[in-house]
Amino acid sequence: MLGFEMLEIDQAQRRIVARFTGREDFTNPTGHIQGGVLSAMLDDAMSVAGLVASGMASVMPTLEMKTSFFRPAAPGSLRAIGRVVKWGKTIVFLEGELFDEADRLIAKASATAMPAPFTPRSR
Repeated sequence: MLGFEMLEIDQAQRRIVARFTGREDFTNPTGHIQGGVLSAMLDDAMSVAGLVASGMASVMPTLEMKTSFFRPAAPGSLRAIGRVVKWGKTIVFLEGELFDEADRLIAKASATAMPAPFTPRSR
């Protein structure tokens, strides 16, 4: 739904870069992408960074998340960076940043997640 496209994976740095597509139907009455959609993009980027850092062994159910918004996002391509800040015994600390096509910071998020075994579902 969010147009997720993986651009870079750096398992050693526990970091990923992805692209999302901010569609017109994600906009609020001002014509900007609604904040909840931007938060969902950041949540995806952070969760995938955790999945990659685990060697594809663990998913990252989010326990809590905080998003700070710095500027409105117009529809179009958005670049996200997701990273694992710290992997504790039971909790993972994550960060994410979202940039517009002009490479301006749109939003930043931090989250805690509780890793769980990754069991791919069949389709």
